Amino acid sequence: MIAIPDIPRFLSGFLVFLGSVLIAWSWNQEELPGLVVAVAVFGLLWIVGLWQQRLGLATPCFILLALLNLASVTFLIALPTLGLICQLLLLGAWDLSYLASQVSILASGADVDAYITRHLTRLGIVLGIGLALGMLPLQVGFTMPFVPTLLLTLVSVLILYWVIGGFKKLSEP
Repeated sequence: MIAIPDIPRFLSGFLVFLGSVLIAWSWNQEELPGLVVAVAVFGLLWIVGLWQQRLGLATPCFILLALLNLASVTFLIALPTLGLICQLLLLGAWDLSYLASQVSILASGADVDAYITRHLTRLGIVLGIGLALGMLPLQVGFTMPFVPTLLLTLVSVLILYWVIGGFKKLSEP
């Protein structure tokens, strides 16, 4: 039986595995074994770090896997939808790694179960909103000049930052 405080680590490991497999599969379609091995190494390093509770490996592995995912979409190896899903999986895993580190340092009198439940609820909502916002431009076919696109991106990031900050304030004890 899995203890409640270990759920973030196990969920994070599952999301890392799933995201790494999808990214490696996209690189394997172009028969680029070196990049498939790189994805596998970074994914396994992250999972081993979670297993051994060395949660400091999450950020470097996340950055490297996100860059490999970005490259697969940029060079038209992976579909943008697959790249979006992989990125959301990696972001979820990275956030859950952070949650696992927070749970490990919580005071023994804290209500760990409620803290984890609030965080998982907030994470699910944010990832759902991110998926919806990310899928919208992939489904709508129109072109915009670069500067308005850049401004729209900046406004979207600021709104998402504001929403995440609001959810964070709601979930604090």
